Formats: sequence, C-alpha cells, structure tokens
Amino acid sequence: VNSNSSPHLAKLVSRHWRMRPLVSEQALRRIPGLRRIEAFARRCFNALIKLRGRDFVAETGREAHFGSNWWGLTPEALRLVLDTVEREPRLLRTFATLWCPEEHFFQTILAPTPYGAKCWPVADKGGDTLYQAPLHLVYPTPTRAFGNSDADFALARDSGKFFGRKLTSANAVLLDRIDRELLHC
Repeated sequence: VNSNSSPHLAKLVSRHWRMRPLVSEQALRRIPGLRRIEAFARRCFNALIKLRGRDFVAETGREAHFGSNWWGLTPEALRLVLDTVEREPRLLRTFATLWCPEEHFFQTILAPTPYGAKCWPVADKGGDTLYQAPLHLVYPTPTRAFGNSDADFALARDSGKFFGRKLTSANAVLLDRIDRELLHC
C-alpha cells in the first residue's frame, strides 16, 4: 500500500518521531526518576515536532509504502535493499524517525522494483491491514489472542499461513493439536 492511496500511511510518515532517549542510557539507569522525566520530555518533543510536519518524498526521493514487518526475502531482494541503503544513506536517517519503521522500510525500497509486483497484494484497511499479512496469522479480535477451541484450530488450519502470532503457553492445547494433526509430530 502506498501513501498516495492510504490516508493511514500518509499520517504515519507525515511526522518526525523521537524514538531514542534524549539522554544516555547510563544516566537513565543511574538517576532515579529520570526515565519518567525523559519519557515525558520526549512525548512533548514529539507533540511539538508534529506541528512542523514532514515531506517524506522530498526527504527520501521515494513514495512511502507499508505492510507487515514479518518478511521472507530472497538473497537477491536483500542484496537490492543493502545496495540501496549504501547508495542512499538518507533512507536510514529518515526511517530512524518514523513510527514502526520496520513496517515501511523494506516495502518502500522494494515496491517500485520488480520484487514489488511479487509482494502479496494488500488493500489499505488502515490499522487493520495487519490481518492481511501474507506469512503469519493474526487472530481477528481486539486482543489478537488465540484460544484453544475447535474454531481456533480451524482458523489456523485453513489460513494458509506459515505461523501464528500471540500464541503462548496458555495455548498449549491448541499448539499440541497443531503439532499432532497438521505437523504430524
């Protein structure tokens, strides 16, 4: 999904985010209460910098794209990404100030290449786009947490996905059933 067709994405890439702490990690550990003060200062900084906005295309020379942060890349696609970063170091500077850069970085580099046409076709559904991830299953509820029911097993079995997210020890019954009936182990 690109930022021309997605209000959700355009909003995400239209502002700077200060993700790294304003002070050293050593100071945050050493001075009691500093971590909370620093987090508040960073939130204030992010709110102020939001007013300035940004022009992602002018910064990067690229149209922004987004999708899942779970990827399967061929060695050739990865080489293209590494070569691009080497030729265009400004990309790393820009992506360091995006919210969830791992959901934009590879997509933005690969979308205009022949690899982009091979990517899973995703329609923009704002924050719900994650349910269309090509490799992994995200449980379609607000908590995104699986249970152990027959319906949960059927969802996993029929999804065509390689793995599921947010499965924990609480899902031991479901995981054992997947092992037994689907993986035959």
